[in-house]
Amino acid sequence: MQLRLAFAVAAHLEPEILIIDEVLAVGDAEFQNKCMGKMDEVSRSGRTVLFVSHNMAAIKKLCSKTVVLKKGTVAFHGNTTDAIGTYLDENSALNASGEIPAESLTYKSDFARIKKVLLYNKAAEGSNEILYLNPLHVRITIDIMQKVEEALLDIKLISRDGIVITYSVNTFDGSMPIKLNEGRHEFDVEVENHLHPGAYCITVGIHNPDGRTLSYAENICNFNVLRFGEKENEYKYNWMHGYVKASSKWIKLS
Repeated sequence: MQLRLAFAVAAHLEPEILIIDEVLAVGDAEFQNKCMGKMDEVSRSGRTVLFVSHNMAAIKKLCSKTVVLKKGTVAFHGNTTDAIGTYLDENSALNASGEIPAESLTYKSDFARIKKVLLYNKAAEGSNEILYLNPLHVRITIDIMQKVEEALLDIKLISRDGIVITYSVNTFDGSMPIKLNEGRHEFDVEVENHLHPGAYCITVGIHNPDGRTLSYAENICNFNVLRFGEKENEYKYNWMHGYVKASSKWIKLS
């Protein structure tokens, strides 16, 4: 309620410069939509909106120019699409081994640290080029510094616009959270791939069932889905709508 009141006051004072810092990170969908609408209205009136956020889709919708900050300094200033690419690439795994430097983690704790994220193709070879409709194989290496009684592991596939396309947790198949003792642990996850050709990235996390995050690696592994696949599988068109190939059945009635 405090945030709603603060935003309402700030927006209706008609300031020349409206500064909004992560306002979309909290609140329900209705409040977020109202915020987006008001910021769009303010910017169209000729006033300046300084919008601070990690929500790439919102940034792309609202901002014509974007600044990417890294450790308090300007890493990029310019076109929003290029800025989003710079931000996502900056967080991507830095070498072929998949090793993630501690400073590249979005969040870390005294309990766990994500050490590596590697993407494999169907031939079990490390690759960031995935054939159309071929599954993604991701190997995740985690160091546990203090025993975790119940752990949830999750993976997100994210568009270059920052939109979460699909999300999976290790308990989605009915399994229970897992107990992790101190030491290094490796996990393999196979994700069905219905993505249209294009550029995407992977986010990986480890959490407690109560939602507390132990380690989080955001946009840490970039990959491309190719236009061609195995045998007859290929994307045959010059256009693309959306991100995912939907399963559908068409029946001619007359």
